[in-house]
Amino acid sequence: MAATSEYQRLNSFLSQSRRNPEQRQEATKHIKEPDVNEVLNIARNSLIGSSAVFAGLIAIPFAPNFNQLENGSEKFYMAALVLQLCAVACFLSTSIVAVVGGEEAFWQLARPALFTGFGCFASALSITGLRH
Repeated sequence: MAATSEYQRLNSFLSQSRRNPEQRQEATKHIKEPDVNEVLNIARNSLIGSSAVFAGLIAIPFAPNFNQLENGSEKFYMAALVLQLCAVACFLSTSIVAVVGGEEAFWQLARPALFTGFGCFASALSITGLRH
C-alpha cells in the first residue's frame, strides 16, 4: 500500500497536467525552438565527417585497380561521390546562411539542408558499403 501511495505522489508531481502553463512552455521550449548554436554545432560536426568520407572517395580513383572496375561499380562510385558532395554542400550551407543571412534565414533553410545532408550522407555510405 505504501508503494502505491508513493507512486501516486511521484506521478502527480511529475504529471504535466499539474504544471502551470508557463512551466509547461518552459519545459517544452528546447524541443520546439532549438538553439541556433546547437544546430550549427551539429552541422559543423557532420561537415567534418562528411568531408572525411568525401576525401576518401576522391582518393579511390588513384588506386591501382580502379581501371579494372566494372561499369556498374563505376556508376556506384560516381553516385556515392555526387551524394557525398551534396552532403558536404548542405552541411556547409547551414553555417554560411547563419553568418550571412541571420537567424531568420537560418531557420528557413537549416532544417531542409540538414535533412538533405544527412540523407545524402547516409545514402552515400550505404552505396559504398554495398560494393565493398
